Amino acid sequence: MSLPVHRDDPSAPRRASRPSARPADGPEMLRAPARTHERRLTADRGPDLLERGETAYPQGSRPAPQRRRGGRGPRDLDPRPGIIPGLDGIRAIAIIAVLIFHFTPTVLPGGYLGVDVFFVLSGFLITTLLLREVDRKGRIDLLGFWRRRARRLLPALVLVVVTTVTVARLIGGDLLVGIGRQALGALTFTTNWLEIAAGASYFHSTSPILFVNFWSLAVEEQFYLLWPVSLVLVLALTRTARQRVIAVAAIGLASAVAMAALYTPGEDATRVYYGTDTHLMGLMAGAAFALAWADPRSRAGLRSRAWRRWRGVAVLGACVMLAALMRWMSDTSALTFRGGILLASLATVVLIAGLLESPSLWRRLAELRPVTWLGERSYGIYLWHWPVLIIMGALVPFAPGTGHGAVVLGTALAITLGLSALSYRFLEQPVRQLGLRASIRRFFGWLATPWQESKGPRIIAALLALMLIATVVAVATAPDKSATQTQIEETEARLARGAGTDGADEASGAKESADAGAAAGAAGGDVRGLDGAAMGGGLGLDGEVAGGAGAKADGKDGSDENADSGKDSGKDSGKDSGKADEKSGTDDAASDEGKDDEGKDKDADAKDAAPGAVTVNGSEFTPDAEDLLVPDSATMTAIGDSLVVTSADGLTYRFSDINYLAKSNRKWADAEPLITAGIAEGAVRDNVVLHLGSNAGVDEKALRRTLEALGPDRNVVVMDLYVVSSFTDSSNKAIREIVADFPNAVVGRWNATISEQPEALQADKVHPDIEGMHVYAEVVAEAFDELARRG
Repeated sequence: MSLPVHRDDPSAPRRASRPSARPADGPEMLRAPARTHERRLTADRGPDLLERGETAYPQGSRPAPQRRRGGRGPRDLDPRPGIIPGLDGIRAIAIIAVLIFHFTPTVLPGGYLGVDVFFVLSGFLITTLLLREVDRKGRIDLLGFWRRRARRLLPALVLVVVTTVTVARLIGGDLLVGIGRQALGALTFTTNWLEIAAGASYFHSTSPILFVNFWSLAVEEQFYLLWPVSLVLVLALTRTARQRVIAVAAIGLASAVAMAALYTPGEDATRVYYGTDTHLMGLMAGAAFALAWADPRSRAGLRSRAWRRWRGVAVLGACVMLAALMRWMSDTSALTFRGGILLASLATVVLIAGLLESPSLWRRLAELRPVTWLGERSYGIYLWHWPVLIIMGALVPFAPGTGHGAVVLGTALAITLGLSALSYRFLEQPVRQLGLRASIRRFFGWLATPWQESKGPRIIAALLALMLIATVVAVATAPDKSATQTQIEETEARLARGAGTDGADEASGAKESADAGAAAGAAGGDVRGLDGAAMGGGLGLDGEVAGGAGAKADGKDGSDENADSGKDSGKDSGKDSGKADEKSGTDDAASDEGKDDEGKDKDADAKDAAPGAVTVNGSEFTPDAEDLLVPDSATMTAIGDSLVVTSADGLTYRFSDINYLAKSNRKWADAEPLITAGIAEGAVRDNVVLHLGSNAGVDEKALRRTLEALGPDRNVVVMDLYVVSSFTDSSNKAIREIVADFPNAVVGRWNATISEQPEALQADKVHPDIEGMHVYAEVVAEAFDELARRG
């Protein structure tokens, strides 16, 4: 199937006739005119992300013009032939940025823009290839074009999917969550839309997603599917090169406007980031530039004196612009979705322009051998790096910024480079040179080598068969939800069901959880909340989890239980006895409601007997079993997102009468209205734990308003963040600076504490497991102790 391009009248005057310089089977193989020595180089038909050029000619040579078949196609179309020098250097820049962003996001928060650099390269090179075919044949062979794209992309992709799924099946756990959808999206290049339909998030997730980076391959393959037809329409409906460039640039601008319009600050941006319709600006920028460069009269202005004079400055400026965006524009910044990606795309166009038409220092730098080596293998590196990183993190838990983490990341990088080099040498290159069918026939012929001659082929065949079986089994048996998501849902439901249970049930359920956590930790088993842990809770405002309203029926404190358990991570504070008070509508009424006279007497006796007790901002803090000064648990409220929900068992074990206003996916912007309503209803007590921002970082204004809403009469612990994200360091810095302005607040050092024991986190490397939830409770206790000892 081919699409003819009808533009000019066949009878109209044409350029001088030119002999054929290309074989009739397509643009993959080129050769110089017979007058020169024949030099035919195999086309490196690269992909999307890593599109290679086609054929190189000796420097300065150019095949003679050729008449278009059938007299079709624009007359002002004369695309340059051959491999475009230096593009591997730009590919290297792009893949390095992506690697830094995924391995150490705080070092290069905008490294995700490397994908947009790839998009611009793809738009430019694919359009150039199509224009060459139109220039030569007057039509586009759609089936041939799509076949070449599949031949370039699929072999390496299939290898990555099968290998990764097999290894993930051997490891088990949350690595396989949604793997069927992921594999389908990868092999059909629909990852972006399948993930959007499934409600998955690129920016935060409760389970590791093995093929999250394949969304960009999907966008590019969809571009390959639709762009040839669209280009033919553009060529047919426009009369000049200027009109064509404007039309294509307008498509890219419309996509950028759509992204900006659909983006909502503070909300998950996966839809606008993944959407092919909202992420076309880079592809269209490259395509528009290719059309401008194919105009023989102007060559996109690259022959002008002004460009030759200022080219070096323009390239340097583009490098500075791109580096600045990558360094300071994080994926949570509104600028990213409101012009930032477009700016990065335009800077990439300038970098490409600096390589064209004549040699330059920039071209020499881009053609350095180490840079070229990396660019040639950038497709394989892009495919392998994320699955390798996720699997390494599952096998060897690590914390960013630590020596141990550096070793794990270095190992993952070495494995990535090694696998991509092997894939390039033994899979990608043979398929390019021989074609897909010939490569398959050759491979199966090698597998048929008799056992007596060589045992290797049969061993490889058996290994591949086992991998295919393992892949099918993994897809069929993969869990629908991660352990983290299951725990969040079960804990929220359990807290809701627990409303009205007495304190004895709460303490018993929490102790079951703690003891089971210790056993699970010792056995290395899966860790999640237990169904049997009744935690005395109820639904708070807007359906969020609230708990801890009941009083202990027998008046016993938890110190004996702690002594019996002997677990440091699960110790109770030992001072929660005899408490039955819960705050009501106002602070004045809180001391009078929920207690009878006997309860008041018990409280008074307990206070009189507590050695080392201190008063902090009107609340009594007493030493717990670890000699940490902590408030009465009946005066505590934990407010937050899924981190509080997944830590609830540990918090309730240590602070048995604590109550909760916690809900997954809650943001700092939600805190002030929630707290205002909670104070009015008596749901917010005198000693508050705040933990928000796990999904989107800290909103500094919202944090300040929240602390002001709590007022100076409450003691507040603001937990800092531990998330492998570009916003973590800046968010924690903001928390420290803002909390310093409030004498009644202190920072809970969750980041520093859990960084020393990352194995206490679940598979998503964000939420604590059962051991981790007790570590979380200990951090809360230490923060209150710090606040108590200030004065």
